[in-house]
Amino acid sequence: MKRIIRIGVMCGLVSGAVFAADMQKKPQSSTIRQRISREGAVWKQGLAAAKKRHIQRQKLNQQEVRAYNAVLKRVGGLTALLAAIGAGVTYEVKRRAEAERTAGRAAEARKAAEIKDVVSSVALYRAVETGDLKEVKRLSKEPGIMFELDGRDGKKVALVSAARNGHLDVVKALLEAGANINAVGEYSETALISAARNGHLDVVQELLKHKDIALDRNSFYGPALVLAAGGGYLDVVKALLDAGANIDVKNDSKQTALMAAARGLKKEVVGELLKRGANRDIEGEFGLTAERVARDQGYIAKPEEYNAIADMIRDYVPVGRFIEAARQ
Repeated sequence: MKRIIRIGVMCGLVSGAVFAADMQKKPQSSTIRQRISREGAVWKQGLAAAKKRHIQRQKLNQQEVRAYNAVLKRVGGLTALLAAIGAGVTYEVKRRAEAERTAGRAAEARKAAEIKDVVSSVALYRAVETGDLKEVKRLSKEPGIMFELDGRDGKKVALVSAARNGHLDVVKALLEAGANINAVGEYSETALISAARNGHLDVVQELLKHKDIALDRNSFYGPALVLAAGGGYLDVVKALLDAGANIDVKNDSKQTALMAAARGLKKEVVGELLKRGANRDIEGEFGLTAERVARDQGYIAKPEEYNAIADMIRDYVPVGRFIEAARQ
């Protein structure tokens, strides 16, 4: 037991000596820690400065990127890009940007003018349809007015609309304002075709005063002469023929004016066409002549009337031939 006590005492003495030695070294250890602390502070300051410089470089890079994008977007050229990178947006880029802004303002002004022109042109088209002559004359004088507008089934042409509705004074006003007399509207109709299809003789006569008018142009409905014949508009047919329209002109179904008149039981028109020399032997759709067209219609309805038209076509003798036969 005593031996164990001695060992414990010796261990205590050794521990005390070690503790004393540590106490003596404490000032030296504190000095080292202070030095490390100072160096750490300097290191932290350096790190903060480096971080700050990094952030500044990032901002500068971002400015350059924004300048790059702005130049590409506004100017769209690599030459301008070289002038932009450096200290941000240079004088050259500013000059070009200002020029672009000026051009942009001019483009916006042109766009606004175009919108105004479209609005005025739509108003003109509505005035034409209602026959508002005063409004048509006022709008026709506006700079940039358009007499033709794009529509779902083709162009909406003011002159075609006026002719279709029989507004003679409006037709005259539009022609005086410079509207194209052969402008093609919806369903490929011109003003002449539309007026002839609806039997507006006064409008047809006004249009025929213009030497450059297209007489035999076809449309979705057919040429003017075929439509007038089919509608039984005798005076319109005479006016077109007097102006030089082709008497044997056909529509897309290979139907002539004589066939159209026969199909429509327009006896007077048939007689006028025969008198003017319409060809009775022309074959249309399915190889049918004007006579056969009339007879086939007689199988469906009004056989007596259609057969009378067919006989009229078959038995017609031109005046020249009749005189020649009489002399013989």
